[in-house]
Amino acid sequence: MRLATVVVGREAELDHLMRAVHGARAGQPSFTLVAGDGGVGKSRLLGEAVAAARRLGLGVATGRSPVSAPAPFSVITEALRSWSRGHPLTPTRSPFDQGLRLVLPEWQAPAGTAADLTAAQLRLLALEGVGLVLRQIVEAGKGALLVLDDLHAADPDSLEVVRYVSAAAIEGLAIIVALRPGESPLAGELARSLRGDPASTLVELDPLDLRAVGELIADLLGAAVPAELIADVAARTDGVPLLVEEVVDAYLRAGSVEVKAGQAHWRGGVTLVPRSVRGMVEARLAQLPGALADVLVAGAVLGGFEPTELLAAVARCDEDVAGRALSRGVNVGLLMTRAGTIGFRHDIIREAVLDIAMPHVVAQMHRRAAALPAGTADGRRAAHLAAAGEHDEAAGVFAAASIEELGAHALLGAERLARQAGRHARSAPTRTAARTSAGSS
Repeated sequence: MRLATVVVGREAELDHLMRAVHGARAGQPSFTLVAGDGGVGKSRLLGEAVAAARRLGLGVATGRSPVSAPAPFSVITEALRSWSRGHPLTPTRSPFDQGLRLVLPEWQAPAGTAADLTAAQLRLLALEGVGLVLRQIVEAGKGALLVLDDLHAADPDSLEVVRYVSAAAIEGLAIIVALRPGESPLAGELARSLRGDPASTLVELDPLDLRAVGELIADLLGAAVPAELIADVAARTDGVPLLVEEVVDAYLRAGSVEVKAGQAHWRGGVTLVPRSVRGMVEARLAQLPGALADVLVAGAVLGGFEPTELLAAVARCDEDVAGRALSRGVNVGLLMTRAGTIGFRHDIIREAVLDIAMPHVVAQMHRRAAALPAGTADGRRAAHLAAAGEHDEAAGVFAAASIEELGAHALLGAERLARQAGRHARSAPTRTAARTSAGSS
């Protein structure tokens, strides 16, 4: 599978970043914050901006929040060093050099001049010192681009530098930063402050719509794509570009998708969870104690997290434990709130949770769900029985549900349930009951 074109579904956002880059070449200052959930395409847009700036010969400084616990000024330090490794930077010959040593410990500064300064005063000097260094980069490149990624994980000092230098509006400097909203109170406050700042721009990335998902899949495969494949991938990924790519790649590896003579052919088949998605979900589940992780598995079995008493019964825990599990699930990025209801961020995350859980645990939860009061002709109860491997019992419930639907004159629903009964029937009596329900419908 080839790499996708970044502009698929992101033409307007990319155009704004390109205008910011060209504006820096013309001496204009700008600040742009790109916000969106993980995998939605922020880093790719930033990469396009960096490539465009380098083509124009601008000075480029890039930094990204570290995976480990960040040190003070760590994102800014990385950005300035990304430039200084290949270009000389000269001391300012001013008190700001002492502050810059907080950001770049190797920075040259006169000895002893910071003896009477407090830590807070040194930080104030560091803020202006970073601005002076950025002006050097602008002068060297006749314009510059500062790009900072994953600011939701940045240290407070780096965020304060971002706020300070954006307010300074350095001529010829375009600043583009990216973060995930809602994952850091400080970064979230930075994003909120931009909404009322006419000198700054907030670019919010939403998932791709169905049309754009189709374009992305076609771009990945280099072929025309059937509507059924587009609908399947869109439903599983909610239009998140990274997940779209992972699912399409998994289908290709499994042979579910083949490309012949410029046309993609999809065989359908079993649900596949890409290894990368499974690994991500597994790492986040590992942050939850066993009882809390079980609640998320129960939610995946039930297909939702409400009502709480049903969720707790299937997970075999107290309702307060279930509530804590939902809160932690949101915190680790597996769940989210939509219109006041908590659910998995994407269907594929639910699939990964079930894929990771021990099969016997999933089967036990399906049996508990089927045993809860739900009515003997409940299609959902039958689906739980089938998932637990109780095929004959499931077939009987499907057949009874089919006859009940027929009595309500719901012919299509009755036919669908009858087919389910026939699919799961194993013993002769159950097959007879399934054929009877099919004949009635």
